[in-house]
Amino acid sequence: MNNQHGKTIEAFNAKEPTFADLVRSGKCTINDIDIYIDKWHDEYKGPLKLHEYLGLTRAQYGKWLVNRHSLHIPVNRKQPVVQSASIRNTIAAELNRLAEDILSDSPSKN
Repeated sequence: MNNQHGKTIEAFNAKEPTFADLVRSGKCTINDIDIYIDKWHDEYKGPLKLHEYLGLTRAQYGKWLVNRHSLHIPVNRKQPVVQSASIRNTIAAELNRLAEDILSDSPSKN
């Protein structure tokens, strides 16, 4: 994708990850956007517009301007699904153990 100066946005992203890249990788959250906006105003001297610098489309940035809670950037999940299922199974086993403990202490079990 080219910006108004004919340079590819990807070329700029290769030097430094954008805010959106950092959110996707889990290195920051959407709530950190003001830090990156301040950085663009105070430090950035390149040709990118603010939404390009943040790694957002015009539509994403426009929605965010209207409603700060509307911005959604999916986070890349690096953990395999198997690991997530394993975590769910561990939690389920612990809940079952707790339920058994509670039921074994109940007065109706005499």
